[in-house]
Amino acid sequence: MTDQNRARDLDLDDLKSIVATIPTKPAARRPVAVQLDHTGADPHTAENLDNLGKMSADAVRAQYEAAAKSFEVMGEEVKDRINKLEASLAEGHASMKLLEEAATAIREQGKLAHMQIAEMSNVTKHINGMCAEVMKKVGG
Repeated sequence: MTDQNRARDLDLDDLKSIVATIPTKPAARRPVAVQLDHTGADPHTAENLDNLGKMSADAVRAQYEAAAKSFEVMGEEVKDRINKLEASLAEGHASMKLLEEAATAIREQGKLAHMQIAEMSNVTKHINGMCAEVMKKVGG
């Protein structure tokens, strides 16, 4: 029977039992300390093996250091963008203050115009009354 035919013969229960056997989390790994036994090897070979391990450790450390420096550079870029945003925000607040001051000045001008129109209306009313009285006296 081919694998394809076998897959067709599986039912849902079979699939569930297969899935149940798959571990959900990988097993925890613990570092294994390895002691190399250099007895019997010539001293030059033992020294080279020790140097190889040291070079590997140094290379890993260098890679981590490079990654850390990359993060520091990204951090500086973020700080720069934050500073620019703060400057932009301060500029926005200053613009809002100017707009609020302009709105207040416009309101004051509106109140002044209202008062002047109301005053002129009263003066016109007073003049019309005086004209009516004069017309009555003159006979008109």
